[in-house]
Amino acid sequence: MNLKKTLFILALFIPFSFSGIFSTEVDVDHFLIAPSVNGCGGFINNQSAYILEGGRYSLGLHKFIAKFNYGIMDILEAGVCIDFGISSAFVEIMKTTAFNVKAKLLNEEQYFVSVAAGLEKFPVNIFENVAHNDFKLYAAASKKIGGMDITLGVKKQLAAGRLDLSNWGFAADISKVVADTVLVMLEYDESTFNAGVKISFNPNLSVDFSIRGIDRLSRAGDIGTFISDYFIFGLTYLQ
Repeated sequence: MNLKKTLFILALFIPFSFSGIFSTEVDVDHFLIAPSVNGCGGFINNQSAYILEGGRYSLGLHKFIAKFNYGIMDILEAGVCIDFGISSAFVEIMKTTAFNVKAKLLNEEQYFVSVAAGLEKFPVNIFENVAHNDFKLYAAASKKIGGMDITLGVKKQLAAGRLDLSNWGFAADISKVVADTVLVMLEYDESTFNAGVKISFNPNLSVDFSIRGIDRLSRAGDIGTFISDYFIFGLTYLQ
């Protein structure tokens, strides 16, 4: 990694120094019910086993992909995501609309671990046949240990009309709250490693900085490629 790229990455983590000014101490699951890049609450790409309480909602924006999730009766989280970065045409944007849903199966206060399962980016393209569009079925088990969380899960890539349930992928995340208001994350997503931080500025608003494919960073030959292919900035809001 060249010096320019290294300095850029270091600059992204400057908010560590100032996060404590804006917020009080935050519990780890506060971060993990905020939308992930792929939809329902979680880490970077992977979901956690925590869901929104009934009546609460969350908003997220990562790489022009907008998410809205809503908690239903403390046992179900459902939402929609739309990719505004794919086109400037309204119809093309609407073609990207997808549903996310996550159901709580076990609560760690009663059963030692929290367990949830759901669907990621189930297509709802009303303009075309969606049989070719992929979506994912997943399950995750999370455990809080103080300010740390460990989550293990499985994912299965599916397509409408082809529900082969063999060959599941493995997902794992470890995260820890540091400086009271910052969640540091390391993630394995089926075949690659990701890393990032979530920074809480108040009880509702957080910002995300993450790098996908840290095991492949040597392929990013310039800062433009790094930003477009590896770096993710996001905003999340909880209410």
